[in-house]
Amino acid sequence: MKNKKIFSLVTALMLLSIISLGSGLLIKKASAGFLTTLSDTLSRIEDNTPANHTIEFVTPTGVDHGAHSIVKTNDDTGDAYNLTGLTYQDIDLAIDNDGNCDGTWTDKTLAAAPASGVWGVTISTVGDTITFTAPSNATTGEITAGYCVQIEVGTNAT
Repeated sequence: MKNKKIFSLVTALMLLSIISLGSGLLIKKASAGFLTTLSDTLSRIEDNTPANHTIEFVTPTGVDHGAHSIVKTNDDTGDAYNLTGLTYQDIDLAIDNDGNCDGTWTDKTLAAAPASGVWGVTISTVGDTITFTAPSNATTGEITAGYCVQIEVGTNAT
């Protein structure tokens, strides 16, 4: 009788484990492809000291109209960066005319919220993220796949 109860308990635990693992396979996440030519050039490397960042990457998928955005996560645990006081005015977003990150940059207009022809910038001091949301009137190819994106953060932003 005792062996039968143990067998039933083990069987139930195994079935629960299989169901739990299997249900995770049904959940799909939406995310962009891997970035290439990724760099973050700092003006200084010193603990607890503000630094200018020039971030460049080639986007494999581009950014289109609708719900597409670019999210820059500084620290996924939310405790190593202090973005307090940072506003969209401290940030630049520019797109190169190719994937070489070498230079014919087109600056994008930024504001606190997206609008016609304007990228919205949301800064989270809790999650240490900077989110760029495409303009409300953006069309397909707002940022073309395979093109270089440059984000400047700090006093180096114009």
